[in-house]
Amino acid sequence: IGVCLCDPGWVGADCLVPGCLANCSGHGTCEGNLTLARCTCDVNWGGADCASAANTTCSNGCNGHGTCLWSDLANATCVCDA
Repeated sequence: IGVCLCDPGWVGADCLVPGCLANCSGHGTCEGNLTLARCTCDVNWGGADCASAANTTCSNGCNGHGTCLWSDLANATCVCDA
């Protein structure tokens, strides 16, 4: 009995299940079903394959003088205290 070596983007014993790009680059979770797969990226990571580091301009806690607001899962900015 042989073993299938799947083309990029396909997984499973018979390579019939769509997989995630680059296995989510180690920064996310591949979620899907028999027809569609996509990455759900970890916090501070984005992109179709979770390879893009987020714009975390407030990763330092806004230096204690503001609030970090996330515009989406990949971009954040500080709103300074008045």
